[in-house]
Amino acid sequence: MERRKCEAEFFGYPSGDYESFCFDVPRKTYIALTGRKPEKYDKSHFNKKTYRVYLQDLINMPEGKQCIFKLNMEVEPLESPITI
Repeated sequence: MERRKCEAEFFGYPSGDYESFCFDVPRKTYIALTGRKPEKYDKSHFNKKTYRVYLQDLINMPEGKQCIFKLNMEVEPLESPITI
């Protein structure tokens, strides 16, 4: 199996779903990161006008296989909020 890497910079909120690595992002960001338009079930339950993006959306993880995960992430708080 080939190694897969992902590097992405995007605006989002930690979703708060407490289930997995997930961010709530605006529609345009969702499309840019996943390559598809969001479905009804992709809407966030926590932040208005946002859609949930999961780690598997960013890196196209193989299902049913054990994987080693190596994450490199930087978080930079915004001085003023971005309007969605």
